Amino acid sequence: MDGDAIRVVSGSLFSRFRLAGTFRVIQPGDQAIPKAVLCDLVRSNQSIIVSPGDSLGEGIFVRGIFDNRVELVQRDVTCTLTLQFQGTNQSSPQAGSGSNGFENATQGYEILSRGQFGVQIQADRWLIERRKVLDYYNSVLEDADRLVALFDSLKPLYDESRKINGYILIPEGEKEFFKEVGLQEGDVIRKVNSVPMQNRRVAEGFIRDFGNNQLNVAVLELERAGQPVKVVYELR
Repeated sequence: MDGDAIRVVSGSLFSRFRLAGTFRVIQPGDQAIPKAVLCDLVRSNQSIIVSPGDSLGEGIFVRGIFDNRVELVQRDVTCTLTLQFQGTNQSSPQAGSGSNGFENATQGYEILSRGQFGVQIQADRWLIERRKVLDYYNSVLEDADRLVALFDSLKPLYDESRKINGYILIPEGEKEFFKEVGLQEGDVIRKVNSVPMQNRRVAEGFIRDFGNNQLNVAVLELERAGQPVKVVYELR
């Protein structure tokens, strides 16, 4: 990897961090910046969005981010974290395809509830089965009224300069979908994967990446009853 001799260990970095997923952010000039979401198990599964070169403290740096893996380095030791499809770090993306693969992905987690699209593993964290969400979205695309109701359920909020600084959920339809993914009426979505929700093109870009299999995690930063909430969806 990268032409360097790397020592990969199963020590403290494996014990501390888990890869929730990877995505990309398009910068001006159509430059795609790879990003990843790490769960810090030492800090109560705190979700951290990182870029290549970021420091995680204690001499830990993000060496590189790829489609389904992240390389962390601490001093002269590199640790490769891959997406978990069988409850470990030792698996491939293909292992997560199909219902059996998704069931494997849920092993090792305490499941709080099961729904149409996946399972809830923490108060604001879900494992979502990609195929079922794609099937749902394709069914919505075939019905213009449902599609309009889905998008109209997220209404723009404007600041003093009349710029959009988030979207508030007031369901016009597809209420069961929003309930299934843990969103509540009145939730204000401020950011998705650290990107401010300032227009619908941002949401459309994430939907496009999801459909093209270039997005396997979504972190929503919300305001709920005046309090900040971070909701994490790991897509498998």
